[in-house]
Amino acid sequence: MAMSSYEPYKGKRCTFVMNGDINKSRELVVEKHWDPFLEKLTDALKSNVAIDRIATPTGGTLLKNLEDVETGKRYVAIPKSKPFKKGIE
Repeated sequence: MAMSSYEPYKGKRCTFVMNGDINKSRELVVEKHWDPFLEKLTDALKSNVAIDRIATPTGGTLLKNLEDVETGKRYVAIPKSKPFKKGIE
């Protein structure tokens, strides 16, 4: 019988800061799927508005998928219909 090369997904641990509020941050393990993770992030940051974007703190570059997230880095969680705010570096 052949051995499977399956490796379980290992999440990436990162810090997420609420857009414009450096005092509102959480360290979370990033999951594989975008929408469920954004819901988890919205709950963790106790946001009144759903988080729908994640950006880098310097420059506000939007992440296109969770594969772009790097372990140990900081990211900005941006609620729906809100512009990126500088000053989270």
